[in-house]
Amino acid sequence: MFTCLVIELVLTRKFQRKTLENDDLLVLSHTARSFKKLFSVFTVLNYSTGLILVCGLLMSLVGENYSGKPMMLTFLAVVVGMIVLGISEIRYKTRPCDEIIRQIEASDSTRINRKTGFDKKQKWFCIVMIVVFLGFDIWAYTIVGTYLKLPPMWRTVEYVRAADDHLTEGKLAIWEVFADTVVSEKDVPELRQILNNDSYILMEGRPEAKMEIGDEAMHSWRQDESNPKRVQLYLLKKNSQEGPAISSMALEGKPMVQRVDVTKPPKYPSNGSVPMIVWLTPEAGQLLREFAKHLTGKRGAVSIDGVVVQEWKIMSNLENGCFFIMREWSSKEELEAFCERLIRQ
Repeated sequence: MFTCLVIELVLTRKFQRKTLENDDLLVLSHTARSFKKLFSVFTVLNYSTGLILVCGLLMSLVGENYSGKPMMLTFLAVVVGMIVLGISEIRYKTRPCDEIIRQIEASDSTRINRKTGFDKKQKWFCIVMIVVFLGFDIWAYTIVGTYLKLPPMWRTVEYVRAADDHLTEGKLAIWEVFADTVVSEKDVPELRQILNNDSYILMEGRPEAKMEIGDEAMHSWRQDESNPKRVQLYLLKKNSQEGPAISSMALEGKPMVQRVDVTKPPKYPSNGSVPMIVWLTPEAGQLLREFAKHLTGKRGAVSIDGVVVQEWKIMSNLENGCFFIMREWSSKEELEAFCERLIRQ
């Protein structure tokens, strides 16, 4: 963009100087035509580069919150706006040239001998610059697409339970988190004997190969070969003698999950957490609303197959009957198998 702006400025100054110094009307007409075409070429190159910059910034700011239709409309508005600005700039800068050319070529003596405005050298210059800037634009888009992981490279996939499917595996549950900690694996059996009772149950978090000790916000740690294996433990509070606040048992064996929306990453292992929205059935959604209403400010956890897969602090009422799972995935098969297991709950 900077290069284009400099060239446009040089072209404008050069044309203004030639207009004042040149007494030959034919040469002046030729110069005006050349300026119009060169200025138009570099304005197009300038705005195409600017379009990549603006769209790249928009998409990197939006990140994983990308949603198809609103963002496409935003990008369309940006494209239309850039085109309108480009055309306006070309018209504003080249309008004096049109008047000069019209007055000069109105004369019979210049009409016969007028030139098209581009000589061979200028044509090759434009061709080379277009190729170079096209290469720069492709290179810029590759950088933006690769390193900022633009949302269009991520695609949202829905897993929907059939309307007549009333079967459920019943392994999904939502609990209140009483406490959590990281302990040595050898201490887990003893802790289970001490802490498992009618009010609480001790449950391990999901196994993670890339966890690092000290990251309390993400509750993760990195396994060190020289140290004993450590395990993330959650002490979960039972809201009844039978078990958690929300489960298939609490719904008398009815299905809990109606739909799963997952934004699949462009490559695996996924660099960053993959957003997944789990939509509950109306009955389970009502239980979730009641659960969130009484636990605002406290922590909740989701377990499946007896493993805590997600925990979060409940900051407000969950009126829409859904919850998020955010985690990294090592392979496409692992992600798809997890979604298939969720939709059967």
